[in-house]
Amino acid sequence: MATGGTPRIPSAAAPGQPGLHTLRTWEDLQRLRADLSSPGRRVLVAGAGYIGCEIASSCRSLGHDVTVVDPLPLPLGRVVGDLIGRRLSRMLTDHGVGLRLGRGLAGLTGSAGRVDSARLTDGSVIPVDVVVAAAGVIPAVGWLDGNGLDLTDGLLCDESLRVRHAALVTAAGDVARWPHRTLGETIKVEHWTNASLSAAAAARTLLADAEGTEAGPYLELPSFWSDMFGRRLRGFGLLAGADHVEIEHGDLEQFRFVARYVRDGHDVGILGCGMPKQLAAAHRQLSRSLGERAEAGVPALA
Repeated sequence: MATGGTPRIPSAAAPGQPGLHTLRTWEDLQRLRADLSSPGRRVLVAGAGYIGCEIASSCRSLGHDVTVVDPLPLPLGRVVGDLIGRRLSRMLTDHGVGLRLGRGLAGLTGSAGRVDSARLTDGSVIPVDVVVAAAGVIPAVGWLDGNGLDLTDGLLCDESLRVRHAALVTAAGDVARWPHRTLGETIKVEHWTNASLSAAAAARTLLADAEGTEAGPYLELPSFWSDMFGRRLRGFGLLAGADHVEIEHGDLEQFRFVARYVRDGHDVGILGCGMPKQLAAAHRQLSRSLGERAEAGVPALA
């Protein structure tokens, strides 16, 4: 099962409304590109996560006026933490992106059948030509309702990606939720690298089961990259939920750094930009540290 996810549309928006876009498929991209073909469009991005920030970066590079709205106080704050979230906020505003953080989208209005303004939860109104919903995805598992499977935030699997309570079925990509032996936590990863790597792991499990051999656990560390304003963020492990973030190399103000993420006194993730050698070394150290704790039978996370 690799049914992926469907974009989350804010409750204040009507799916299919002209001028309202999501960005999930090639067809979505073509529609958005056509809507941005005129110069000087007023673009509202609803969501300050990875996709939202990347869309803001691309639209600014095309010369459009961009505003980003998010109920959280910092872009990517839930994932990268306050320290780096504050620096990302300054980077966005330095490139001319308007930020309306700490408030959500309350409604869209239009004329001639097309969006022309957005009302925020603080009562303010923003004139818009294009709105992009970038508030994440919902696992596409509704078609399995009533089949006795655990569908809480995706499909619950074992550590080899076998779907629980379903014989000869594996899951991969955005719908798979599985106990990661090295991290000591049940996780779900919505990044491109996991979609590819978990698909290969799920196939290996199916082959092993068919041959009557042992299927190993899926141990790949979550990883991602994100490009915005000519910078590439690269991360490994679990950044969300860390209780301490420390800049180990470089200078965050220059946006050239490697940051270490710690939870309950243990390293759980790293994030870097512009320092590939130092990031590679930190990745190796993180993998060793997590592996040693897993072999000792000590959970890496509480």
